[in-house]
Amino acid sequence: MPLYGYIATRNPAIKSKLFAISMLIGAVVMIARAFANNMWVVIIPGALWGIISAANYVLGYSIVREMYDAKKAGVYLGLVTTFQSAACLVGPIICGVIIDTSSWRNMQHTVWPFLLLAAIFAFMGVNPKKSDYENAERRSGAKFDGAGAFFLVVFMACLILALSMGSNFAPFGSTASNILFAAAAVGLICLAVVIKQKGMNAFLPIGVLKDKNTLCMAGSCLFTNMSNMAAFYFIPMFVIYVLQESATISSVTSALMNIPGIFMGPIFGRWIAKKANIRPVYLTATAYRALLTLCFIFLLSSSTPVWVLYVLMFLAGFYSSSAGPIFAIGPQTQIDAGIRVQANSIVQVCQNFGGSIGAAIYTLVIGAMGAAGGMKTAFWFAFAFAVLAFICGLPIKKLDNSEA
Repeated sequence: MPLYGYIATRNPAIKSKLFAISMLIGAVVMIARAFANNMWVVIIPGALWGIISAANYVLGYSIVREMYDAKKAGVYLGLVTTFQSAACLVGPIICGVIIDTSSWRNMQHTVWPFLLLAAIFAFMGVNPKKSDYENAERRSGAKFDGAGAFFLVVFMACLILALSMGSNFAPFGSTASNILFAAAAVGLICLAVVIKQKGMNAFLPIGVLKDKNTLCMAGSCLFTNMSNMAAFYFIPMFVIYVLQESATISSVTSALMNIPGIFMGPIFGRWIAKKANIRPVYLTATAYRALLTLCFIFLLSSSTPVWVLYVLMFLAGFYSSSAGPIFAIGPQTQIDAGIRVQANSIVQVCQNFGGSIGAAIYTLVIGAMGAAGGMKTAFWFAFAFAVLAFICGLPIKKLDNSEA
C-alpha cells in the first residue's frame, strides 16, 4: 500500500494501468492455489495477494476522488463499499457450498475469473484525463527510498510473524521469538531515522506523518480493524469447531455481517458527503461497535444456539459496514490534496496491519485457551480496541474549503 502511494504520487497517470495489472496478478495467485500440490504453494502466493488490496484501497479510491469533486466522490465511494458488501455477502455462501459439495480447489477457480474481469474493466473503462490529476502532488525527481521501504517491511513483517507464531513455531521467550521482536524494533528505529533524514522524499514522507487528520485516521483504522477481526474471522471458526456445524452454516455468519453494507453503504456515503466530515459517523458507529462487542462477550458460549450468532453478526454488520465508507471517503475529503495519495496509503496500510495484528492476537489467545474458552477473552480485546479506536477518532476535523 505505501509503495503504491509512493508510485502514484510520482506518476499519477499510471494508476488505472497499475490497478489492472494488480487484478491480473491476483488471478494468477488464485490459479496457482487451485493447482497447489502442497501447503506452501497455497501460503506463499498469499504474499502477492496483498497487491489486490493495495490496488483497490490506494489506487481505486484515489482515482474516484480525482475524477469527481469531494461531494460526488463521497457518494460514489459509498456505492463502491456497497458493491464490496454485496460481494462479501454472496462470496462466503457460494464458497462454502462449493467446498462442501465439491472441493476447495474448485472454489479458487470460482474467484479468478472475476479478477480477470476486473482487470478488463480497468483497462477499458477507467481512463482519467490529465486534467483529473494535474493538481496531484508530484515528486518524480526524488530518488526511490529503498532503505525506508526495506525497514518498513522488516518492522511490520517481523512483528506480525512474532505475534502469529508465538504459540507454536516460535513460542514467546524462545530465541526465535526474541530475534523477531528485536528485528521489528530495529526496523522501526531505522525507519524513523530514515524518515527524519529524507523528510518529504522518504518512503513515508515526514509531512504526511505530521498531518493530524492522517494520524488520527490511521490510528482509527488500525484499532477498528484490530477489533473487527474477532467477529469477522473467528465467529465462523467458532461455528465449525465449537458448535460443530458445516462450512455452509458457518459461512452464513459472514454473509449476514455483510447484508447491512448493501443498503448502509450509500447512506453512510451521503451522510459523510453532506457533512464533509467522517467524525460524527465514525464516533457513532464506534460507540455502537463497543456496545455490541459486549453483547458477544456475555452471550457467546459453547451452548449458544447458532441463530443467536446469526442475529449478533447481522447487527455487527451495521458497524462493520460503516468502516468501508469512512476510510474510503475520509482520506479523500479530509486530507490536503498535496499529500492525499500517500496519506491515504498510510491509512489503508493500517487497515491490513490492524487486521493482521488483530488476527495474530486472537489466534494466540484462542490457541492458548481453546476455541470455546478463548473467544470471550478475544472479544474483551476487541472491546478494548474499539475504545481505543473511538479515542483516536475524537480529534478528526473538517477541512477548510481552501485545503480541500
